[in-house]
Amino acid sequence: LIAEYGDDGFLQIENDVNKEIDLKNTVIATGGSVVYCDEAMQHYVKNDIVVYIELPYEVIASRLENVKRRGVVLKDGQTLKDLYKERILLYEKYAQITVKAEGLSVEELMDTIAEKVLAYFANGRRIGVDCYELLYIIIYCFLRFAGFTHG
Repeated sequence: LIAEYGDDGFLQIENDVNKEIDLKNTVIATGGSVVYCDEAMQHYVKNDIVVYIELPYEVIASRLENVKRRGVVLKDGQTLKDLYKERILLYEKYAQITVKAEGLSVEELMDTIAEKVLAYFANGRRIGVDCYELLYIIIYCFLRFAGFTHG
């Protein structure tokens, strides 16, 4: 899409698609650039829970072998570190929950996310223990799919 529509066109498509998503009981792993799409992020903040999995730049950089192949939108002259610093401010702006992931195993990260999400829900309504088990399974599948295999 980036090759066909350019960076701005890609971001507009990403915004249009994400602002219309209306799913329940679903974990959505958006692309990193969706955070530039204010309408989409406002939609997620209003209707869902935005979880920011915080990792230091060095960990992110080590996981991104080929930035262009991964579809990372970099402006001319922008480095990956510049992009990281720019996005951190936006992730922090929109996140309703932040989880520091450095040094955590996949299981520890799942537990932490599940606990924070449940605590977030508990402030507004009660949910049962069975929801914790389902949430744990969903988070596990998401993290494995996303390639999170080490702390």
